[in-house]
Amino acid sequence: MKNRKNKEKAIELLKRYKLLKVRSRILREKLIALENLITSARGVTCSVTPNRGGSSKYEDKLVDYITRKDFYKLKLATYAEEIAGIESAIAELSEQEKTTLQVFFLDDNAQDRVGTLSEILGFERSHIYRIRERALSNLANIYYARYA
Repeated sequence: MKNRKNKEKAIELLKRYKLLKVRSRILREKLIALENLITSARGVTCSVTPNRGGSSKYEDKLVDYITRKDFYKLKLATYAEEIAGIESAIAELSEQEKTTLQVFFLDDNAQDRVGTLSEILGFERSHIYRIRERALSNLANIYYARYA
């Protein structure tokens, strides 16, 4: 029972890892776009007094861009920390286990995952599944021992 729970936790962890990598890439792209908007903004002039005591639309947009940029940077740092933790746990696995998890869960282009691993590692298909189970269990144990 515990082993199955560890396996499920590890699979969810690997899914989260992939998601965080995608989100990080998207956030970096958004940060670049915001930076371009901020740096290309024309200077604020003081020649016009706001009608109702507030700021101009332009100033409001600029403040919004800067606020969003700071929020994105904070999110990106949070993602990077979580990604580093997962990568650190994966790094402690054996090469066979790392390769197995990479092909099974992180490689989007793999077709016959077990066949591919059989060729790479030189084991029969049944042994590949045992390596996969051991890798998932070890990953969950390593990661959650540190971060749970």
